[in-house]
This record gives sequence, structure tokens and C-alpha cells, in this order.
Amino acid sequence: MSYQLYPHIYKVTDIGNVDTYGHTDESTQLIVKPELLPCRGNKLSHYEAFIIDNGEFLTLLIGSQTSSEFLYDIFGVSSTSELE
Repeated sequence: MSYQLYPHIYKVTDIGNVDTYGHTDESTQLIVKPELLPCRGNKLSHYEAFIIDNGEFLTLLIGSQTSSEFLYDIFGVSSTSELE
């Protein structure tokens, strides 16, 4: 229930820039995830993409001004207006 009130938010725009995401950390043996952001609206940006995990669903939030490079690499489109 706590995820419903206070979901986990991960910034995913920089995933391609950091080589350790998705790999196992040698010291902890845990998979490295993007940094967990505080669940506050002022942490979100029109220039970034985020995954919001409420414990039941994963929601991908794409900012209206997310870089065209990121959009092309992930979705094969050059602007957010081409997303369905």
C-alpha cells in the first residue's frame, strides 16, 4: 500500500550513459538500478524520462522536451508528438 501513496521514481534518461545499470555490483551482488528520486513533483522535468513504480504498475513518463537522441534510441521516433 505504501507504493500507492509514495511510488518509486527512477530517472531513465541517463541509462545509456552509465555502463553499470543492469549489471551486478561485485561487492553487494545486487543489480544496479537508476537512482531512486524522492516522490515530489519538483523532481520531475520536461527534459527527462522517468519510470514510476507504484507496486502494481510501471508507468513510463516522457517529458515533452526529452532529447531526440533518447527518443530515437528507445522508441525509434524523433519527437514526443510521434509517440502513441
